Amino acid sequence: MMRRTVYGPIDSWRFGRSAGIDANCGSYCSFNCIYCQLRPVRNIITGRRKFVETGRVVKDLREVMGNRNFDMINISGTGEPTLASNLRDIITAARNFAECYGREVGVLTNSSLISDPGVRRDLSEADVVSLKLDAPNPEVFRRINLPHPGVDFDRMLDGMRVFRKEYGGKLYLQMMFLEQNRNHAKEMRELAETIKPDLIHLNTPTRLHGEGLLLSKEEMEKIKGVFEGMKLRMVYDSKKTGVKPVDREETLERRPGG
Repeated sequence: MMRRTVYGPIDSWRFGRSAGIDANCGSYCSFNCIYCQLRPVRNIITGRRKFVETGRVVKDLREVMGNRNFDMINISGTGEPTLASNLRDIITAARNFAECYGREVGVLTNSSLISDPGVRRDLSEADVVSLKLDAPNPEVFRRINLPHPGVDFDRMLDGMRVFRKEYGGKLYLQMMFLEQNRNHAKEMRELAETIKPDLIHLNTPTRLHGEGLLLSKEEMEKIKGVFEGMKLRMVYDSKKTGVKPVDREETLERRPGG
């Protein structure tokens, strides 16, 4: 049983020493991705609701991160954060806390609800938003992300493009490459060009080590070459910070691969 909504800090290849906020504190997501460390998702949903009280997040931030050295606060955790109906309040509370340390607040989302104007308004409060795109078309999308039937791939893409036009913060795009999409890098680059992110994160499931999923460094270097000319970072290029979490047990509940 998770006792806190805040965990870490963790050693993130994308964000350095990252403090995490779990806006769900339970297995609630709109996807059941084949590479997810927290599979199987017990509640595959698209309806928004309040999972944790904002005041609890504020209290946990003070207790867990009040005297810790961190580079960024990221709202992520055990499920899809945009399912939280009080996400805007959580982001605002986190920013008020982070600003005291001169740090930023980000949200890591699977992009499933980005076509919802209310979700886009909530996300607009964050300093950084990291969208997910793992597929070039609906067929591969269904094969990799195993989405809720209510999530439409093309509508999701349109929402990402609209958000890019509306959003004034830093927009990142994460792409998870594995055996199922390794031959679609060119098409995925073309989609990324229409979204116009500030930075692309090229990932592969290094923590999961699932058979038939993980791509080697050499394979990822080839994919990286397809994205030449775009600003990007690749998982195998990362360096460890050596940061240790406040509560290792609670952190592992969100990131079982370490």
